[in-house]
Amino acid sequence: MAFRDFALLFAVCLVWGLNIVLSRWVVADVGVPPLFFAAVRFTGVALFLVPFLRPKPEDLKTLFMIALMIGSLNFALLFIGLTTAEASAAAVTGQLGVPISTLLSMAFLGETIGWRRGLGIMLAFAGVVLIAFDPGSFGISVGLLYIVASAFIGSVGGILMKRMAPVTGLQLQAWVGLFSFLPLFLFSYLFESNQIGSYIGAGWPVWLARLFAIVGVSIFGHGAFYT
Repeated sequence: MAFRDFALLFAVCLVWGLNIVLSRWVVADVGVPPLFFAAVRFTGVALFLVPFLRPKPEDLKTLFMIALMIGSLNFALLFIGLTTAEASAAAVTGQLGVPISTLLSMAFLGETIGWRRGLGIMLAFAGVVLIAFDPGSFGISVGLLYIVASAFIGSVGGILMKRMAPVTGLQLQAWVGLFSFLPLFLFSYLFESNQIGSYIGAGWPVWLARLFAIVGVSIFGHGAFYT
């Protein structure tokens, strides 16, 4: 791997890590409803990337399914999980998407792995179980279970993405934002309360966190990663 590519991936991981910390602060400490915060985020993504909606991709049906999985469902489960899970444990647990994607690629794309990758997958799952297990109550953190579900849904979306005709990273993010914000606003309306009041009352730090999530994470981070 070229140093330029490594530096880009490192920067992507850095903004993703900061996003976990900031998002948990917004939904857990400040108290902004998680579905509403996700909806506001994807609204911003859609608005920022309007020019990249053209040319219209051929397979909008598949793209819609991908958007639900890597967009609204993925982030809804992630943000709900962050309301109770610790940011550090959530960041590690979220990486289950990597071995899950590998297993799904084997099942649906016919990819093969050697014993080293197989051992790595087993260690990854064992490590997450160790983190999620709470010896004080002999139970599994509910928040981390949501994050595991988020990783699984996102991995399924990634497998669908490999089967779709190629699009650019920013074009993909533009359509993900467009398809994601309305379902999130709907579910927020049905299951949450005091969304606007808590968001506006939080002031400029939360608005700045939202801007970072839109520009730094979704546009730069995910756009660069998908590219």
